[in-house]
Amino acid sequence: MAAESPVKLDPARWRDGLAEVCRAVAKTSGPLVVCLAGPAGAGKTTLGREIRKRGLPGYARGEVALIDDGVMSVPLLGIFTKRVRDKSGARDNLAAFARWTAGKSVVVYVAIRPWERLESCDVLLRVHCSEPERAQRQSLRGKKYRAGAVDSPEGWAAGARVLELATG
Repeated sequence: MAAESPVKLDPARWRDGLAEVCRAVAKTSGPLVVCLAGPAGAGKTTLGREIRKRGLPGYARGEVALIDDGVMSVPLLGIFTKRVRDKSGARDNLAAFARWTAGKSVVVYVAIRPWERLESCDVLLRVHCSEPERAQRQSLRGKKYRAGAVDSPEGWAAGARVLELATG
């Protein structure tokens, strides 16, 4: 069976498009795993922050967990935020965060190469931008990052809905 073509999200309505796909592939048990993948400087962390702050249409902020580069912010006493770190990078399907992702509807995992940590995901959102834009974003950080692989290894995203988003 041939893989479906990636769905290109409208940059102005990406949250709506992502939420629509999440609802379409929602699981009956356990959280839906959404991976934001792409090269350094493409906008993955910016999109992740937007999801953490606003949630997704149809999903309240509290239903969505975000793990970015081995770090998850979790509410503490309702007014503080605790940063939980696990930078092991081992392929453990985010086991170190299970305590904080239990009861969530959606877990968003942000990484250049999520397949190094996860066996699979339900939704793969490939984030990209033009090379000049990416270089400019990296220069603002004051660091040079290697681009990293954008395409997942053969078969890794076979069961996932694949989306694409151009951020600039």
